[in-house]
This record gives sequence, structure tokens and C-alpha cells, in this order.
Amino acid sequence: MKKKILILVPLFLIFVIAMAPASLLENLTAEQKRVSLSGFSGSLWSGEINSVSTNGLSFENVEYSLGLFALLTAKASVDLNIKKGLVKGDFNVTAGSDYMQSLKINDANLRLSAAEIEDYVKLMGAKLKGNISTSSLNLELANNRPKNADGTLRWRNAAVNFAGKEWPLGNFAVDISTNERTKAIVGKIRDNKNQLGIDGEVSLLPNGMVEFSGSISTEIDKSLYTALSMFKNGNAKNGRLPIKFTQKIFR
Repeated sequence: MKKKILILVPLFLIFVIAMAPASLLENLTAEQKRVSLSGFSGSLWSGEINSVSTNGLSFENVEYSLGLFALLTAKASVDLNIKKGLVKGDFNVTAGSDYMQSLKINDANLRLSAAEIEDYVKLMGAKLKGNISTSSLNLELANNRPKNADGTLRWRNAAVNFAGKEWPLGNFAVDISTNERTKAIVGKIRDNKNQLGIDGEVSLLPNGMVEFSGSISTEIDKSLYTALSMFKNGNAKNGRLPIKFTQKIFR
């Protein structure tokens, strides 16, 4: 009899949690200011949030589903599907008790306007256009900074507007991985036949610096070639101009 009770009690508690109204989440998060949630439907286990705001970002119609196995191992695992907002798409988030310092974003398939990243990266007055998306992106964050990453990032219909002039750039695809030796997150630019004829790698270094090392074609738009020549890393050879630049984006 005691064994049956030991089995039935945890199952009953799980059932109660699963059937509890989602509105309880609003009460549980009311005291903290990092994330603002409003408008709940469904249960604690699975439902939809009308509005989510955090760090200046806002999302609407966010579907969620909690992972039972992760909860049993003292972790939180949530599947999210954002239908409306600055960022749209689906992904999974997992975190332990130290979620304020470390969390993982898994299998992220997201879409956003390139203009949305201007508030997070110093672009010296340049404006970005086009659409950015990720495919099967896995990202581990530590103290709000990327620690590990792998997946694919695309920038379609890319364009840059600077000093009143706009340069169409075409389409880009970047394969992302983490260098286990240097701990740098590296993005390898594919040969996409974009207007720059660009080739090379973008690296996010552990010290918060972003570094690009590669080359561009010498046959691109002359005004664009002149602008990019400010970052040349040697003389042009065989129709290619070597380019290198660094910029700090994390303190």
C-alpha cells in the first residue's frame, strides 16, 4: 500500500501542475522586472501568452510548452513559438537554477528585420536592410554573452545605407560553429555570389571583440570598394582585396 501511495502522490502533483491555469504564471513573475508577461490562456504546462517584454524587446502571441523530463531533473525546458513581434519563430530554452547567469537556446528557427540589430551593434551611423533568419541554431549564453553556438544564419536582400547612399549587397549565409581550442564562435561565409564577392570568417572572441578576416572582389561597385578599402589588409592580388577589421561589441 505504501508503495502505491509513493507512486500516486507524485503523479497527482504532476496532474495538478499540468491542469493549473496559466494565469498563475503572471502572479509568479509579477515581482521580477526582467520579463513582463500578460494575457495567459491554457495551463501551466502548455498555453499561450498574449504579450512578453524583456530588455526592450516585445513579442505577441507566444505559445509555450514545458518539458516534464527537464523539470524532474531540476531544470526548466520550454518550447516557444513566437507568432508576432520583432522576432518570430520557434525554439527551445533550457536553464537550471542559475538561469540568470546561464541558459541554452536550442534548435532556433527565427526571423527578424536586419534593422532590429542596430540597437545592439555599433555601426557608426550605417543602417541595415533585409531579413535575417536562423536555421537549427543552438546558442549557450553565460552572463548574457554567447559562450557556444552552432547552426546557420542567413541575411537575405541585404543592403546598407550610409551617408545618404544605399548599397544592395545580395544574399549571405554563414555557417556557425565554436572553436573548442580558442573558445571563439566562428562564422564561415559561404560562396553566395553576393555583390561583394566576399569570402572569409567572422569570429566572436572571448574578450568581446568581433573580428572579420577575408577578402572581397575588386570588381564590385567602385564606391563600395572604396569604402571597404579602409579595412584592407594588404594589396589587391588576383582580383581579390584582403580585408580585416575588429570591433568590440561586449564589455
